[in-house]
Amino acid sequence: MSSTVKVFIDDQGKPTNIPDYETIITQLPLPTSAVCESPSSLDKRSEHDVSNIWVKSGRNITMGEARTQRFDAQHLQDSENLALAFTWGNFGYIVTEYIDGQTCDNSDIALVAAAVQVLINIPSPNLTPGPVGGGLIEHPFFVDGKSSIRYESVEELQNHVNGILSETERRGRVSFTTEVANHGLRLCVSDLIPVNFMRDRDNN
Repeated sequence: MSSTVKVFIDDQGKPTNIPDYETIITQLPLPTSAVCESPSSLDKRSEHDVSNIWVKSGRNITMGEARTQRFDAQHLQDSENLALAFTWGNFGYIVTEYIDGQTCDNSDIALVAAAVQVLINIPSPNLTPGPVGGGLIEHPFFVDGKSSIRYESVEELQNHVNGILSETERRGRVSFTTEVANHGLRLCVSDLIPVNFMRDRDNN
């Protein structure tokens, strides 16, 4: 294993049969695209073990995504299923327990809307825009879906956007600081398509 591994999350309470990063890297195929997702079966030997894990990997997988996912679960007091998050060279890996469910479709819009409402009410741990712990903002608003710089404040983001609007001679301006003053900085959900949500067997 020639590339450097940096571990960002290693949940000490995770099921005992979830493999370590070295096993995941050596046993799973090398990611062939920006984002790869795949289940992996495990040998369940006790009630504290799991039968399957879900591994998300690729060059576009960031530790900001992992930290935000964990923060959201902790805020909602949801069962924490993110077991491991690390980088190996240019690749990111997020390992979670496998959730048995059905991918949503257009008939589940009401369920998706309810889930989004819960998510956008989650307050940010600080007033720095971007993923939990800092980093580039990932959102379709930006070219290629990611900001080119790291913003230290909402005001800096607002001034940058308004500067671009001015340089391109557009009339509109944005006022993010007013919204933050009234509502605080909240989780901003992007890529809102039904297949990014799942429902369990009880249709929750």
